Amino acid sequence: VVDAQWFLDPLNQNRKDNGVGGENSFFTMPRYKATGYTSERDKVRRGRILSLDLPADASGRKRDGRIYLPPGYDGSSERYPVIYFGDGIEYIERANATVIADNLIAERKMRPAIMVFLAPIDRNKEYWMNAAYVEWLAKELVPMIDAKYRTKAVPASRVIAGASLGGLISAYAALTHPEIFGNVLGQSSAFQVDDNRIITDFAARERKPVNFYLETGRYEGLVDSNRKMKDVLKKKGYRLAYREVNAGHNWTHWADALAEALSYVFAKSVF
Repeated sequence: VVDAQWFLDPLNQNRKDNGVGGENSFFTMPRYKATGYTSERDKVRRGRILSLDLPADASGRKRDGRIYLPPGYDGSSERYPVIYFGDGIEYIERANATVIADNLIAERKMRPAIMVFLAPIDRNKEYWMNAAYVEWLAKELVPMIDAKYRTKAVPASRVIAGASLGGLISAYAALTHPEIFGNVLGQSSAFQVDDNRIITDFAARERKPVNFYLETGRYEGLVDSNRKMKDVLKKKGYRLAYREVNAGHNWTHWADALAEALSYVFAKSVF
């Protein structure tokens, strides 16, 4: 950044699509090792990815969505826990979330789960602690998924997940609708918005029956707000797993960290 202008590093040819219409320069340190879970493996059974015909929101708008049915779903009568991802198409295309799930399930590190991937329509507005969006999730989307697929239709078997603002709206959804969402998976959650309002809300309200897995990078500006959220949740008595990694605010980080997150929230002892 020079004179308040962002530009690519002319001395560094390592570049990556940043997901918002441009590229970022990037580098890795010598001891960095990418996750081994984001690549497809031979002889690993794969889940099915289907398009979703989602209910319209209050404004009549419809969003893009996908659903992942884990290996073995079609041949069983079992019911499955569900995870709902904000920025869902990004999680499929940039974080390889379905490939990670296939590999973890094959290694028996993750209980098979249904995964719902939702694309935003107006991301900044919807994910900025938007009550109308959360009402749509709780009153329209979740009942539709429970009716159409073999889910474990209880809050303890539902996870809501996202990165950055997606982590913020996940925490907000669980705070306002703990009767729907009993678990939060937040990556680099943007808890700092509106002067840490979500942190203040959790501190002020009685503890909800919600479990948290939060992880963030040490080299991103919102690490302090994540630490504050961690302290508040611990003080209130929430079940919490918290992790900091040597990474910045980007999809490489979130892809690398997702396997550990999924193996924690879908550990066989949890569901």
